[in-house]
Amino acid sequence: GGIRELAAALNEAGTLDRSGCRRAAATRFSANRMVSEHLRLYEEALTGLPAPADVRAPLDASSLV
Repeated sequence: GGIRELAAALNEAGTLDRSGCRRAAATRFSANRMVSEHLRLYEEALTGLPAPADVRAPLDASSLV
């Protein structure tokens, strides 16, 4: 929205569940997900066609962590 909405959100930030935020971030930005998303984008760039959203990384990216 705007400045007022930002100020209200900042006031509420201290009430967020830190462990819940951590779990959400770990899920959204896991190594496996990031690798899969990058591979999907590369495939789209190479073929010029939308890649299926369920394309999975051909390697176990958890070994990179």
